[in-house]
Amino acid sequence: MIRQRVMGHLNTCETCYVLYRKELDLVRHLTETIPLIGTVPPPPLKRVWSVVETELAQPTPRQRFDRFQARYGLAVLLFTLLLIVPLTMGNGGVTWAAPPTQPAPQTVTMNQTPTHPAAVGTAVAYYTATEGHVIPDVRPEPDTTAVPYK
Repeated sequence: MIRQRVMGHLNTCETCYVLYRKELDLVRHLTETIPLIGTVPPPPLKRVWSVVETELAQPTPRQRFDRFQARYGLAVLLFTLLLIVPLTMGNGGVTWAAPPTQPAPQTVTMNQTPTHPAAVGTAVAYYTATEGHVIPDVRPEPDTTAVPYK
């Protein structure tokens, strides 16, 4: 009964009939397209395989030797050689610089009868020569002009 009343209204009202037709078109369109959602059409395998065959048939281009790389490689090689060669060339006799060593000074007190009166109890430091070194005699000479202490 309700269906007949709706059909009667759609037959008499043009705007409602237009909306009803749009609704039916939408339902038909959705029933056709929803089952296709999520399915991917299979790729055309013949076309894909022909592209693969043509790529395999082409010769692979040889990699060119870049002059830019060669220049930098040569520069690095020369720099390395400049650093290494002087270290390997007959340095056997060369020693690295070291500070000279100096023996500790020795103090001597004079307990004998001095030749100079002011020399009693005076400490004298002198350098003892090591093997292979010649040291000049630079000891101070006694002061003959000094006045004896009374």
